[in-house]
Amino acid sequence: MQRRSKQNTSDLPLITADIGCKPTGRSKTWQRATKRHQKKNPSSALFTCGLFLLFIVAGAFLLTRDFNYVSHHPVNSNVDATKRATSQKALSQYKSLQYALANADIVALYFAASWCSMSTPVTESIEKIFSTKDGLEKRVLKPNLALGDIGLEEAEHKDLAIVYVSSDRSEKSMLEYSRWNWINIPFSSEEKSDIKRQYRTCAKVEMEDLGIEPRRYHIPTLIIIDSATQGILSTNGVDELDEYGDDVLDHWIQLQQLARSLEDKYE
Repeated sequence: MQRRSKQNTSDLPLITADIGCKPTGRSKTWQRATKRHQKKNPSSALFTCGLFLLFIVAGAFLLTRDFNYVSHHPVNSNVDATKRATSQKALSQYKSLQYALANADIVALYFAASWCSMSTPVTESIEKIFSTKDGLEKRVLKPNLALGDIGLEEAEHKDLAIVYVSSDRSEKSMLEYSRWNWINIPFSSEEKSDIKRQYRTCAKVEMEDLGIEPRRYHIPTLIIIDSATQGILSTNGVDELDEYGDDVLDHWIQLQQLARSLEDKYE
C-alpha cells in the first residue's frame, strides 16, 4: 500500500470554519496556525481597548461636571451660586403663580389649548386622576376665586396645584376648557406669554408672536415644579400620567425628594 506523504499544513490559508472548529488530537498544527492568525489580526483587541478608554473618559467627564438631574442639562460648576439661585427663583416674579407656589408642594404647569386635539386625551387623564371624587382631588389645591388666583392668602396646604397656561383663542374658550380645580393664568395677562417664553413652550401658531425660536416643547406639555426651590422636577408629565396613572403624584413627590437630596449633597 502506498503511503500518503505528510503535508505541511502550516502554510495553508485559514477559513472561518477552520478557526471556529475545535482541534482534535489528530493534529496540533491547527492550534499553532490559529494562534499565529490571531497574532497577525489584533484589531479586536484594539477595539476593546479603545472602548474601555472611552468609558474612562466619559466617567471622568461626568465626575467633573455638576449635573442638574431636574432639568436634564449639565450646569456649569463655575456659575456663581447666587446667580443660580436667582434663576431657580424666577417664578417668584409672576403674581399669578404666587398662590399656587405658597400653598402647594408641587406645581404642575399645564400648557394646552381647547382647539388642540392632542390636548384632549391629556386633559381627560388629568381630570380623571385629579378632578374626580374617585381620584386624587383631595390632594389638589383649589383655585382662590376671590383673588382671581393672585395673592398669598393662606389656604389648606396641598400636595399639588395644577396651573393652566392656555393657548386658547379666547377667554371664554379657556374658561370652558379649564377644570374646576385648575388655577388659570389670566387670559389677557402678559405673564402668560412670559411663562411660555421662559420655558420656550407654546403652540406652533404662537411661536412668531412670542418670539420663541426654537421651541423647546409643544402643546400639550406638563412641567412639574418644586414649589420651594422652583426647580423643574420633570418635563415629561404627560408621559408620566400614562405610565403611573393614579400613582403619578407619588412619583413626582419621589422626584422632589431625590432632587432635594442631590442639592443637599452638592451644596
